[in-house]
This record gives sequence, C-alpha cells and structure tokens, in this order.
Amino acid sequence: MHELSIAHSLIETVEEALASQPDLRVTAVNLQLGVLSGVEADSLLFCFDIATADTRLAGAKLQIESVAARAFCAACGHDVSPVAPHWYRCPECGAVCAQLSAGRDLQIASVEVVENNEERANEAPSA
Repeated sequence: MHELSIAHSLIETVEEALASQPDLRVTAVNLQLGVLSGVEADSLLFCFDIATADTRLAGAKLQIESVAARAFCAACGHDVSPVAPHWYRCPECGAVCAQLSAGRDLQIASVEVVENNEERANEAPSA
C-alpha cells in the first residue's frame, strides 16, 4: 500500500512549509489527485487519518479533488478528455494521444490553517 508513504510525504511537506509558523494548526489539506495517478483516493484518506496522529496535522481533513485525464491529440489537433478503458486513445479520431496534459496529478493545492490561540479563545470556560 503505497498510499501510506504518500500520506507521510504529504504530512512532511506541510510540516516543512509551516515550520517557521508554530502557532498555526492545520485543519485541512486540499489535494488534486489525477485519475491516472495510480493512487486510490479512499486508501489515501484512510492512511492520512492514521498518519496524522501525533503530528501538527492531527484532526485535519484531507480533501481530494479528482483531476480528469486531458491529452493533446497530434493526429486531429484536439485537446481531449480520454475515458476508461482507453486512456491513451483520442475519443475524437481514435489515434494514440502521447501527450497527457492532466490526470497524473498529485499536488497539494492548498492548506487551511487556524491560529492555536484562536481556538482557545473560542472554547467555553470550564465550570
């Protein structure tokens, strides 16, 4: 299950990016995931929840945006959206599309954060 190593890499990337801002807590990581990336979204969600325990991303949500396959067909000159099971075939003319422009994506689009002291201010006092 390579999704666990991908989850660890996502966490490491976010932690490195926020290393100089220790007062921020991550609430969500927004990920663009291509349909041809070879990554199973459900497995990645499961692994992310496990891998974030005891990190500054604990409790953060992984929100996945699916990115459709896009390709340029040199034979007919169209930018097309190939479909399964013929990912490398142009749906317009049937030629092989050797230039995928999208669909293999695995990219952090954004990270949502809150200041730790904001959360404490919103908590009700104990009685």
